[in-house]
Amino acid sequence: MSELFSDIKCKIVNNKKLLHLFSKVNRYFNPTNQWKVKGTENIVVADGAFFTQCRFQLQGHKNEIYIEPGVKLYKCSFVVTGDNNKIRLGRNGVFYETEFYVEDNANWIQVGCEARFCGKTQLAAIESTKILIGKNCLFSSNIQFRTGDSHSVLDAKTGIRINPSKSIYIGSHVWIGSNVICLKGTYVANDSIIGAASLLTGSYDKPGSMIVGSPAAVKKQEVTWRYERIEGVK
Repeated sequence: MSELFSDIKCKIVNNKKLLHLFSKVNRYFNPTNQWKVKGTENIVVADGAFFTQCRFQLQGHKNEIYIEPGVKLYKCSFVVTGDNNKIRLGRNGVFYETEFYVEDNANWIQVGCEARFCGKTQLAAIESTKILIGKNCLFSSNIQFRTGDSHSVLDAKTGIRINPSKSIYIGSHVWIGSNVICLKGTYVANDSIIGAASLLTGSYDKPGSMIVGSPAAVKKQEVTWRYERIEGVK
């Protein structure tokens, strides 16, 4: 029986027409998903994607969510408040308990193809900022990305706000451990490894770096990583 289901799944995945048809049935008839869309010209395109127990809440105008074919989402939420915001998930990604939170106007969250988000993660973009994540990245659990502070910090003498929001850029093939916090203005180069419970606060621009600590710093260079555990650890 398991071989039969595996064969059916393989045929669906490898046939674009079947994949799109099956995903549309999942999207519109799966009672576990919640939809709450208010405003005009809001778009959710998810042909070929699969989601269960997910929440889509859009309020505003001309907001766009694009979920490419092969993406699987479980207990994820998309909360968008404002206008002209964009969220895009690259093909064949897997997302568990991921929250995409966007507030204000003209924000952009993008995750490249083949992503693996393994547990509770929040990606929050505000005030016209970006969270751009490359392809083939691995996220553990209990991770927070925030492009802003949510509240204002003012110069006491002038009353001028001094804590602007800033974009976050993560390269391709980056592994982020559990309980990591990534704050505004962070840049991480390709092929990097972020240690558990690290606090990312700046630019880590050398590829192949192991980054650890609070605040995080480069502890080792010229490293890479693979999903598989390899025998013969030294």
